[in-house]
Amino acid sequence: MSAALRGPERPPPSTLRVAGLVIGLAVRRLTSRMSITRRKKPSTARRATARKRSAGVLFLVFSILFLFNGMVQSTLLVHRVAVAAERRANLQSELVTRDTMVWVDWAHRCVQAERRHEHEDANWRETLLRAFTRQVRDDGIGDDINAVRRISELMRIFEERGPAGFREARVPSRAVFPSQRGWYGEGDAGEMLIPLGVVGILLAAAVVLNSTASNQDLAKVDFSLEWWFTFPVPARSLLLARLLETAVANPLAWFTVFPFFSVVFWCAGYSWRGVAGGLASTIYIGLLAGSVRIVAETGLRRFFSLRNVARLQAALTLVAAIPLVIAIATMSPQWLTTLDRLGRRLPTWVIVNPLMPIGIAAGGKEAVMAVLGCALFALVITGSATTLGGWMLRDGLTTGAGPHQGHRQPARPVGESRLGALGVVAGKELRFLVRDRRTFVQVFLAPVIILGMQMIMNPRLWRVLATHPRHAGAMAFGLSAIVLATGACTTFAVEVPALWMYFTFPLAIDEVLVRKAAFWGVVASVIAVVTFGVLTSADATAVLNGIPTLVLVLVGVVLYAFIGAGLGVLGTDAFETEPRHRVRGSMVYLFMTLAGLFAHAIYTPSAWAKFAQLVLSALLAYALWQKVRDHAPFLLDPSEAPAPSVAVADGLIVALAFFVLQGLLVLTLGGLDFSPGAALLLAFVGAGLVVGVASLFIFWQSRIPHLWATLGLRTPRRGLLRGVLTGVGAGAVGGLCGRGYLMVVDRFDVLRRLRDDTLSLSHSDTGAGTILWFIALTVVAAPLFEEFIFRAVLFGGFRRSIGPWGAALASALVFAVVHPPIAVVPVFVLGFLAAVVYERSRSLVVPIATHMTYNAIVVGAALWRS
Repeated sequence: MSAALRGPERPPPSTLRVAGLVIGLAVRRLTSRMSITRRKKPSTARRATARKRSAGVLFLVFSILFLFNGMVQSTLLVHRVAVAAERRANLQSELVTRDTMVWVDWAHRCVQAERRHEHEDANWRETLLRAFTRQVRDDGIGDDINAVRRISELMRIFEERGPAGFREARVPSRAVFPSQRGWYGEGDAGEMLIPLGVVGILLAAAVVLNSTASNQDLAKVDFSLEWWFTFPVPARSLLLARLLETAVANPLAWFTVFPFFSVVFWCAGYSWRGVAGGLASTIYIGLLAGSVRIVAETGLRRFFSLRNVARLQAALTLVAAIPLVIAIATMSPQWLTTLDRLGRRLPTWVIVNPLMPIGIAAGGKEAVMAVLGCALFALVITGSATTLGGWMLRDGLTTGAGPHQGHRQPARPVGESRLGALGVVAGKELRFLVRDRRTFVQVFLAPVIILGMQMIMNPRLWRVLATHPRHAGAMAFGLSAIVLATGACTTFAVEVPALWMYFTFPLAIDEVLVRKAAFWGVVASVIAVVTFGVLTSADATAVLNGIPTLVLVLVGVVLYAFIGAGLGVLGTDAFETEPRHRVRGSMVYLFMTLAGLFAHAIYTPSAWAKFAQLVLSALLAYALWQKVRDHAPFLLDPSEAPAPSVAVADGLIVALAFFVLQGLLVLTLGGLDFSPGAALLLAFVGAGLVVGVASLFIFWQSRIPHLWATLGLRTPRRGLLRGVLTGVGAGAVGGLCGRGYLMVVDRFDVLRRLRDDTLSLSHSDTGAGTILWFIALTVVAAPLFEEFIFRAVLFGGFRRSIGPWGAALASALVFAVVHPPIAVVPVFVLGFLAAVVYERSRSLVVPIATHMTYNAIVVGAALWRS
């Protein structure tokens, strides 16, 4: 073909153009998965197009929470470093707040007046003790023994030296948000920069190592870099694009490095310019990580076999976790002091040098030198990395031993298995666990590292765990939850390439998945038992006392193995081409959130609360697997899915979250000088609002058809007035039943004692204020929020599965379980009546009226008796 027919030849794209395309693609993938409201419209022309799933709300919410948490933790770290620096600069005086210093001067004047026999306040000692008590509380000394000891020491200093023994602290006693007052700049700059520089180096090392360790394509045959070589540009340009992509699209750097350096620069005096400094520092460390990554991934694939690459990557995963764990551990004052001492033994130039961004916080010439040094080093290392990578790729991208590696064992006769009763599915999972280095490290070695680092960071933690079985049980369950998050939640995603084979087996696919979940339950249970045994082995009494806690933990581990596997199946996109994105991150976050709620069952002293949470967790596991069975026929169909609806799992998640969040808020508000009645009402309303608004938003985002009507948020079928009267009548029937139940309770001593122990209105708490709080809770707040949770959501989910009458009984049973044991019988009757009238009216107004009437009758009878 002649040149005239071909037309003018286009020049090859420039390096910056290729880099822009690659970075834009990475950012587009990230923003596409974070989409909240934008959905892919159904196509009539392309029915086989895979449906677009949005990681959506949970991913975005957790990202914001991670950034906020990074900012808060960095602020606390800077504040602790500043407090320590100020104390070292004032070893001859005790640092106190301005208010405490005022009271010290006032008490000194009182003492002088007493000596001159002048009239002065004779209670100065008690007033000063209260001031010192507030000071100790502001210092964060929560232990009663240490607090009393510290107060006595302050009084001794006052009696010996008077105001000369104290000095007003420049650094505030507390810090939550970044402030220039939280930076101590009066002494040597190294007092602040050395410990913060150590933390910055640790975070940078974690990002650099993790950038290579997290590359899941590195040890696989279908390597994404091979596609890049179709670009008509030199290898160095491709490597530079890869490097810049790592610098920009690095979640770990944005969640750790960016908030840390932004807070440090802000507190150091840069104010809003500190955010720009944090952004530049994040890009700089991302460039270092990208440089190491392109050299490592090209060199490893060229000079090592894929099997050895997998082994090295597994080891690198462990190494990458160590600096990150140590950096997080600096939140502990003991570990921060240890790192500070280690940093001071090194020459200052090792930590505060022009190649580390921490030098910018020093200001002046040091800041200018740090900016120039970082910029020059970034240019040198990126140029060297791309040059070295291009040299290694001079003959093309090849592997050390070719793509086909490994060997097959000879086939065994049918029916012969060395696994015996373990089963074929469990045997396959065990073989995968042993062969896959990354999974092996995450399951077995990561818990050991996490536990070991916790013990090293906080030596007193070992004694606490050894003598408190609940703490040991919580630690054992937490490590097991991490194992389940990396194992059970992703067990289905591993099978996606061979998913079609599962449909050829003479066994239902959901049964195969159940066996996989059971296997991970056994693995996590073994880890929980070993962890608990190691933690409590130093105290035989703790082992015996902790057996009930261990049993509770094991039951929870098994239940959450099925919950994690169910969420993993529901959150896996079989048509996702990238293995690391097959499981939606939102499902993993949801699992860790639900697993965190189980801590309430471990720590609550109420046996009934433990039982209630176990029942809710078991029902949640059952409901999730019911949902898995609904989705199983559609796993290989990219264009079809079950119609969105309110399921039993949704109702149980809402009920469980409300139950646990309410208990946590009661404990929190109870320690903030709220009265018991006010704390209970505020906790109830707060938990109800959070759970209600979140569930409504998620249901709306899931595009459930006719959402308001489905949840009963409409007027009754036969009119508002008739619906309210129907509810009042049903509530009156339930109230009379409750009144009769109270009469029966009065005739039995066991029931009467149980009632007296669980009633929130005790003889010592019968003031008018408490009664009003209690009435507002039971007659107004409880009907509003509980009917939405247990009738609109939970009953609606049960109704779709087992019909209206079965749903009424099931929802009433769950409703009764979350109430105190003495109230199970009448509350079950109330729940059943509310479900019946809700089914007939399809409006929440009617069961709310039923609930209000019932509570008014029961509470009125109780108050009349008192």
